[in-house]
Amino acid sequence: MERKMEPPMMGQYYMHEDDGVYHCRSCDAALFDSESKFYSGSGYPSFDDAKDGAIRVSDGDNRGQDLFCAQCDTFLGVRIKGEQFTAKDYRYDLNSSALRFRPRKK
Repeated sequence: MERKMEPPMMGQYYMHEDDGVYHCRSCDAALFDSESKFYSGSGYPSFDDAKDGAIRVSDGDNRGQDLFCAQCDTFLGVRIKGEQFTAKDYRYDLNSSALRFRPRKK
């Protein structure tokens, strides 16, 4: 399984601000809500929280852990701790190519 990040500032969801849910492109599992998305300056779509049970985080230290879809094991991106961008103190940087956005129904 290849664990590679796409080039920064190139993904379709990097500056995306619509209201809805980001799903795994491979299996359609709901991963992140748009309410947890924030601008981190990293060049990737960044979130500070995932849906319960949606993400598997690689073992290791809390800086730069790999992220996988808990349902299908697709590589999604990395999780970084300790930057204090938000109160939750996590930054999930994701590959746009691993995501599919679904707008929230009104």
